[in-house]
Amino acid sequence: MKITTWVLTNTAFSWLVWAAVGGNAGAGNLLVAVAWFLAVTTLMSSIWVNEIKWPQNYERAVHPSVSTPFEMLVAAFLVWNGWWLTGLAVVLAWVSTESIYRFMEEKRKEGAK
Repeated sequence: MKITTWVLTNTAFSWLVWAAVGGNAGAGNLLVAVAWFLAVTTLMSSIWVNEIKWPQNYERAVHPSVSTPFEMLVAAFLVWNGWWLTGLAVVLAWVSTESIYRFMEEKRKEGAK
């Protein structure tokens, strides 16, 4: 189920990126709002990672070898087409998400000892 959600969400986001860069003003406005919302919320979550009550089964939907290249391609595509700040938001959200996952993996390893 997690992988299905990941695929559907990222397909929709990719379409939004494509439409925005292609000149659709509404898609551009929505893309900026979504990208910065995700960037800010994941950044805040990574800062307050100790205070948040995470689910016990908090795991990645896909392996980082799949998600990282996807995120970097989206960010590169945005920057290539002049959407610098939106590309920055995508990278910021990715970095914050990775820090949360790494924290949770370390916490899970400590609990297993």
